[in-house]
Amino acid sequence: MRQIGTSDLVVPPLGLGLMRLDPAEAESRRVLAAALERGIVLWDTADLYFYGRSETWIGRVLKALAPEERRRVVVVTKGGNRFTPGEEGWTWTPDPAYIREAARASARRLGVETIDLYLLHGGTLADPIDALVEGLEGLVREGTIRHYGLSSIRPAVVCRALERGRFVAVMSAYGPLDRRPEREILPCVRARGASLIARGVLAKGLLGRDGPQRIAALEAAGAHGYPREALLELYRQLEAIARETGDPEGSVARLAYRFVLAEGAVAVALIGARTVVQFEEAAGVLDLPPLPPEAVARIRNLTRVDDYTVRG
Repeated sequence: MRQIGTSDLVVPPLGLGLMRLDPAEAESRRVLAAALERGIVLWDTADLYFYGRSETWIGRVLKALAPEERRRVVVVTKGGNRFTPGEEGWTWTPDPAYIREAARASARRLGVETIDLYLLHGGTLADPIDALVEGLEGLVREGTIRHYGLSSIRPAVVCRALERGRFVAVMSAYGPLDRRPEREILPCVRARGASLIARGVLAKGLLGRDGPQRIAALEAAGAHGYPREALLELYRQLEAIARETGDPEGSVARLAYRFVLAEGAVAVALIGARTVVQFEEAAGVLDLPPLPPEAVARIRNLTRVDDYTVRG
């Protein structure tokens, strides 16, 4: 179990990301049931996911749980993007009054009095950060949210927010193919006693079970700064490390999660699976030992750390 920042939220190291789980699909419901059975009880959604329908779905699931099960679930949701249900597109709206109403609407859809962790779903340096923090603190005082954080890949935005408010968590893409947070975001997170919630660990499936097929379908230039052939070779090297460190199947997906969880500032790594098969492969991390420091060092030597093209 891991503590999220300075909060009183203590959760398993894996969480479930709901962005790709369509509430209308039976397989999505099976994934959520598998997560509950596995004890993966931090569920991350957003008002933007399926334009409110993801939160409504989670609300129904929570209502149906037995009281003991319900107490185990930690609900994370995000807001700040104005949208109209039934219409495509959204607009980042860093207005404290709008975010206050958005958080209250999320709580209603989720069927909860208090959202465990509420994240601003974006941000720029032009945002009125002090007014936003004041608004978030107001939501804490009124009991709509328990703690707050930020979902962003912009280092300057993240570091400023952490300096100005009681943000307990930052959600950002992090994995072997995207180590950009190591440059600036992770140092800021550590300095402020916050935690990172890692998403995008498998780099849109490139490190998943069918990673070689996905990589082979890329243009020669590849992805994430690696040419296609270099990515294929890297995948093979990661498979070998996985087997050498206690995973008999040599799962690169599980190795990626183990790599992320070896970073002390990471509280939770989100599983973004769309199918039960994908989910179960990732969840198998819970059955494996932590990645040894020497293996972490080998992965670091094989991979690169790039800078963000947009800092604020």
